[in-house]
Amino acid sequence: MYGDNAPTPPELVTSLQQFTNNLMDRFSFHKINSFIDFSKFVLAGGSVLTYMIENPPHVISSDLDFFYVGQTFDEFFNLFV
Repeated sequence: MYGDNAPTPPELVTSLQQFTNNLMDRFSFHKINSFIDFSKFVLAGGSVLTYMIENPPHVISSDLDFFYVGQTFDEFFNLFV
């Protein structure tokens, strides 16, 4: 498919700090992370994969996907009331 010119894999971050810096640069993550209880929510999706790249592209359509990992819907609902 690529002949003699196979694609070069991107360089990946080597620390949590580099990953966090990528999130801060794109999403101003430092302004919202104190409001998120990471024992109840997990950050996942395409943004996580994108910002694991050392020099990620600035994709306009990128967003942050948080998933609730608690036990019941009532617990989830009570986080916001």
